[in-house]
Amino acid sequence: MTPTSPVRDAVADRAVLLRVRSDLTRGLVGWGTASVVLGTVMWVGGARNGSRWLVGVGRQGVAWGAIDVVIAGAGTLANRRPVTDPTSAVTSLRRLLVVNSVLDIGYVTVAAVMSRRRRYAPDGLGVAVQGLALLVLDAVHARRLAPARMGASRSQ
Repeated sequence: MTPTSPVRDAVADRAVLLRVRSDLTRGLVGWGTASVVLGTVMWVGGARNGSRWLVGVGRQGVAWGAIDVVIAGAGTLANRRPVTDPTSAVTSLRRLLVVNSVLDIGYVTVAAVMSRRRRYAPDGLGVAVQGLALLVLDAVHARRLAPARMGASRSQ
């Protein structure tokens, strides 16, 4: 491993941070948009043919997808601000993604409880799908910002 300087570390942190923020925003917009579109199709189709499963899963897709797109929009606005302390920004984003990952696990747990009740099972499945997808998105990007991985990107 080559020796690093604080300036080189900050430049590397900034580059990784900008890539991860961009990828995260793009992923959230893509997932949110797909959820709204497919959820609408499922919800409408389920209402037409009397499938409470399609209605429940579709309803959750539309709701969660719309929220995901709004969050991604807020992220896009936040990403326009200059990064004055890249190392701190990396730490902050990683902490946020780890907290979100824990919340995502909570959503999946709530979905499992919902699925045990016949009335809520369709919505529970929809919550589980959304929670699992967000868990993957959050955990993958948090891992990209892990200190050991950041150090590896600095030595390249």
